[in-house]
Amino acid sequence: MTWKRAPIAAAVADLLATLDPAVTVFASPPETFNAPAYIVGYPRTVNYRQRQFGSDIAVMPMLAARGLPEADDVDAMLTAAYDAIATYPDPTFGGICQVIDPGPQENWRVLRVSGVDLIAGDLLLEITM
Repeated sequence: MTWKRAPIAAAVADLLATLDPAVTVFASPPETFNAPAYIVGYPRTVNYRQRQFGSDIAVMPMLAARGLPEADDVDAMLTAAYDAIATYPDPTFGGICQVIDPGPQENWRVLRVSGVDLIAGDLLLEITM
């Protein structure tokens, strides 16, 4: 399989949307948003035709954001996303990849979105095509 972001992002967003109806989920980074939100980002790296079986491997962040005083809730959102992806019964997500492996949390930061300060962190997803 060759790397294609759109179906991966849609599958991850669909899964995240089942976790909490109060959280808005975006399959692509929006121009602006209200927290709480999950945002499937753009790939950080895409390595084509890796030596093991000629697979493409991409690393893509998935952001969780909430109001500034809700850092513990961001951690809970990232953990819930990790658990949902790691335990999804079909690791190929319907045959669109070989596996989506949720990795570490990183890049915690304060974001200013439309004049509002938010706390956000990333969960890195390693996708093997």
